[in-house]
Amino acid sequence: MAQDPIRKMDVQFTTRLRVSVPEWKVAVSSEDTLARHRKECPKLHDKLGRIEVMLKREMEAPEFDREKVKHEIMAIADPEKSEIVRRQQEAETIAREREEQQQREEAEKARIATEAERANICFLDRFVEEIMSIIFRRWLTRF
Repeated sequence: MAQDPIRKMDVQFTTRLRVSVPEWKVAVSSEDTLARHRKECPKLHDKLGRIEVMLKREMEAPEFDREKVKHEIMAIADPEKSEIVRRQQEAETIAREREEQQQREEAEKARIATEAERANICFLDRFVEEIMSIIFRRWLTRF
């Protein structure tokens, strides 16, 4: 758990790191056992330290982004899973952008078709008007 110093709120995150409860209780029971645990599990404590540094940095940032913190924790705790999630999100974003582009293209095609249809109707209206005008002029010249 960390406290945001600016906004005075407690924020809790999971580190996604696994340690058995009895092992952790023993490890944090004293400074000596913690030092011994650090020597026995250097990768675990390296990850915990990196997560702590990142949390402090994010808590001091002007804007707190909870999702960004979650992603950064995952990147530290499980880089392989983080990369898989990142690639999946990237693929979803690309697919969504393609779908939106396709929808824009279809809307543009529909707009062009509508304009072409209106142009044809205008042409036909003008054509009919000209024919009616010619007929009316001929009719007037008879009298």
